[in-house]
Amino acid sequence: MSATDAPQGLGKRGRALWDALARERALDGPAGVLAHEACRTVDRLDRLDGALRRKGHEWFDLDADPADDGQTVRVVVDGVLSEARQQQNALRQILATLGVAVLPESASAGGDGVDDVAARRAARRAAATA
Repeated sequence: MSATDAPQGLGKRGRALWDALARERALDGPAGVLAHEACRTVDRLDRLDGALRRKGHEWFDLDADPADDGQTVRVVVDGVLSEARQQQNALRQILATLGVAVLPESASAGGDGVDDVAARRAARRAAATA
């Protein structure tokens, strides 16, 4: 398998992530291992999301304590939701390590809209003082 070939067993989104990463960088050695883990994590998040969306599955429960006439209510969160949050954090950390957690800059040559407004304002002020 070459560094750009997707590892076996990836799901749809895992494969899409691998393809996107492979277009941007060499995925050999440690970078390939991290990329593979990121892809597996994306697929795992999809499975966890499916479990949370399953009809009839509640991801939390309110548990009233009968000993104090229902005055104390305990919120019980399903372990699937907790695991999904942990996997999201793991994915964030892996992507940051790979250097892809930062969104690309705006495609416009002048930067984002705030930069464009600031540049126009500066040009108007310069023209008014000239």
